[in-house]
Amino acid sequence: MTQSIYPEIRFVGREDELKRFEQILEQHAREKWAILLHGPGGIGKTQLLKKFLQLAREKYSSKEESLVFSEDDIIDLYWTEHRREESLLRSLAYRLDPEGFQEFFAASEDYAHDIVSDEDTVGLERLRDAFLMGYSRLKPGQIILAFDTAERLTESALHFFRGLLHDMHKGKPGTLVLLAGRSEARQKVEEALGDACESWEIGCLDKDDIKGYLVKEGLQGLKEEDLAEIAELTGGKPIRIALVIDWLKEGNSLPELLGDLKDSKHIDRNLVRRVASVQYPQDWLILYMALFSRRFNQEFASILLPDDPEKLKEYLEGMRRFFFVKYSPPSRSQPQGNWQLHDEMRDLLNIHIWPDEDPTGEIRLQVCRKVVEGYYQPQIEQASPDSFILADLKQEWLYYLLQIDFEKAFEKYESLAAEAEKGQERTASYFEALNAELEPYQFRMNERQRRKWKVNQVIAGSFSTEKAATERALQTMDSENWQNWDAVSQAEIRYRLARIYQRSGQMGRLFEVCAFEENQKGEWIHRSESALRKELSPSDHLAILLDYARLLTVVGLAYRSQNHMNHAIACFKEAIRICETVRAEDFEIQKAIALAVANAQNNLGYVYQRMGRTDEALAECQAALEIRERFGNPEQLGYSYNVIGTIRVEQLRPEEAESCFRKARSYFEKANFESGIGLVLVAHGRLLRQWGQYRQIHGEPTEKAKEKYEAAKPMLTQAVEIFRRLGDRPNLTEALNEKGTLLRQVQRWDEAESCYTESLRLAVGLSNQYRQADNECDLGILYFQKWKADGRPEDAEKALEHSERAAKIADEAQTYYIKSKARQTSASIYLEKARQGWAEGYKFAFEAAADAATGILRLSPNRFVESAAKRTLEYERVVRWLREEVIMQLPDQGLVDELVNLLTERWKNEIVEPETGKKLVTEFPGFITAMQSARRDYQLLKNPKTDGKE
Repeated sequence: MTQSIYPEIRFVGREDELKRFEQILEQHAREKWAILLHGPGGIGKTQLLKKFLQLAREKYSSKEESLVFSEDDIIDLYWTEHRREESLLRSLAYRLDPEGFQEFFAASEDYAHDIVSDEDTVGLERLRDAFLMGYSRLKPGQIILAFDTAERLTESALHFFRGLLHDMHKGKPGTLVLLAGRSEARQKVEEALGDACESWEIGCLDKDDIKGYLVKEGLQGLKEEDLAEIAELTGGKPIRIALVIDWLKEGNSLPELLGDLKDSKHIDRNLVRRVASVQYPQDWLILYMALFSRRFNQEFASILLPDDPEKLKEYLEGMRRFFFVKYSPPSRSQPQGNWQLHDEMRDLLNIHIWPDEDPTGEIRLQVCRKVVEGYYQPQIEQASPDSFILADLKQEWLYYLLQIDFEKAFEKYESLAAEAEKGQERTASYFEALNAELEPYQFRMNERQRRKWKVNQVIAGSFSTEKAATERALQTMDSENWQNWDAVSQAEIRYRLARIYQRSGQMGRLFEVCAFEENQKGEWIHRSESALRKELSPSDHLAILLDYARLLTVVGLAYRSQNHMNHAIACFKEAIRICETVRAEDFEIQKAIALAVANAQNNLGYVYQRMGRTDEALAECQAALEIRERFGNPEQLGYSYNVIGTIRVEQLRPEEAESCFRKARSYFEKANFESGIGLVLVAHGRLLRQWGQYRQIHGEPTEKAKEKYEAAKPMLTQAVEIFRRLGDRPNLTEALNEKGTLLRQVQRWDEAESCYTESLRLAVGLSNQYRQADNECDLGILYFQKWKADGRPEDAEKALEHSERAAKIADEAQTYYIKSKARQTSASIYLEKARQGWAEGYKFAFEAAADAATGILRLSPNRFVESAAKRTLEYERVVRWLREEVIMQLPDQGLVDELVNLLTERWKNEIVEPETGKKLVTEFPGFITAMQSARRDYQLLKNPKTDGKE
């Protein structure tokens, strides 16, 4: 192959884009800190990206504090190693400063090792933190990063662009991000980067640009009609123009190129026909690179062209000068570097050259076998447990195996998918990538294979914490007539879809298909029971039983989230009963059954804890913990310790609770389970917040209370960030409410209001009355405290409005504890209005106070505070409030008598347990004595003394 063929591209045109970019480089503070170059393939986006980097490097060459990617540093999102966030971070760190990211690399090795072996490690969140730490140490000036082939962004890679990249810019405002991709990249990138992104559509070169291009290549003297002809046949695409130049420089003519065939297919074929001569090793390298687009290095190429390794190395290095070759320098995952054809060139060769060169496909089949057997199998066998490299190799191995023998490849896919399934959330992105490799082969699948592939898509979606992945899984099943599948497949799909509905907050749809009512069972429950009555093989019967038990547990979780505790208990107990009927010899099946029982038991324990049945709760959770410790699943162990910690909170044993929460977080981090980390952060943050509040109320030094508040704040902030990133609306609602309460207690009113308002909006969207009432109540308390601090009348009106609305919603939802808190706020406001002269004020205040007093102890299925210890604590709090803030603040004895008589009468008649008719006076007889004592104290302390005598 002569040197004139495939010359290095010469950059021409794009004056407007270059001018705009130069203006951006002059800006020190950029509102838009990301630029996306988008347009059709072959339009010159990559070359423009390289030109931008060249300009930036020239501008900042004298500034030691700046760091700009070189052309070789560009992150190509097409390559397998950049299709998962964790691998993408490794490539970035390697390009930015390998020495400065040593802590990150150490953390990533631990993380990768854990995915394979479940050893002690760090989670993905800590991996991100380690990367941010390394990034914070970079030079303080301009940092310019570049990404290519953005249309290939996977959901896992997008996670980086949605989250961590924003944090990187926040810490280093000089960060500028350049991206290039085909037009379909625009929506993905703009959604991920939001207002930070500026999209530039790149068009074709015009006739003047083409003329300048030809002149630079020494082709002067072309007529205007020749230029028009070239512009027409190339469409203004630089890649085609470069190939036309090559044609003309070899002494060919335009008429010869065009002939009588002017459609683009034949023009493209003629443009690349020189490659078909296959006279030189570089010709074969180019052809092979068109086939093997996932990985191409010297070792890879030597399997295809083994004769002269030194010459091959020289040829490969020489490939870097061609405009249609993309090169990535050596990295930890690809120590030999990587070569790849521009996608437009790859398409041209595969469409127009390979079919002519290899009409039967035998050559391509043979070289694929060579690569699979000679490169991938040995690499996989020799690979260390570093799953970043191992997962990439396995995925690419599957890609090429599919081209050789589809049936064997599908068997390999099933084994790889089963292996990935064991990792669950930790391998969700890898699982999704395996499924994507099968997509082009749908037409080759038989019915069984197609069903398995579809089921695996739902499995990956049910594991993923990425909202988009779960939505894709749902869409997959919405388009399938899956209810006509075999009973075993249906049972698994029902369980997986239910899990997605529950985790993504689509409770309406979940209840529609699964509702477990007293006299009526939902469609999916009914279908599962019907399947179990059919004549099935023992293994099929076992599979359906297990998936049915899991389905019931998911439905129980959904009921629990809606505070329908009796339905939740029924589902969990039924799941346990079903599992107990299963008898199996196989260890893996025994393990699956035992873990399903533990899952239902732990969730049952949590419901009992919510209902104040702490002894039963602890028994269920301890039993679940014993099972989980036997099998060592870190995610499930995290759940166990989290619930036991919550029970210890109810028992007012904060030190033991805190120890449990620390263990829970450690296990969730080991499992790389962000949702679990978020859950324990809320529970631990709530404990610390309540601990600080208790110290504040009981007059301990302010610094002691502040210490707990300060420890709780980052936990709740991180929990909010996690659930927002995961799109987990139910848990985000709770985390926002907890954070709002913490901010309210430290008097950061505006921030607290923002949290409560967002939590309330989410609760309304989820039809969660408990959370609606809770947020309305907390907003009432917030405005009441603001009013007491600042004296603005409008805050008092807002406080009353929110409190009354909270009481109404709480009454409908039978959430009497929240109603009590809301009525307490109303009573305090009415008292103040009465003092200011409102005639009806004391009447309304006394009714509200009576509601607050009696409601605080009335049992309901929806309360957090019904353990014996918590009920006693709340009883003491309300008695103290009535005495100190209500009775002792009244202006005369007559009003005191009126209120005490009302409270005493209500206490004697209020039923605390509707099922048994048990009254408050029976459970807490000391209340009446306490109120009578308050009346006597008022007489002694408030009546004036006369003549200096008592």
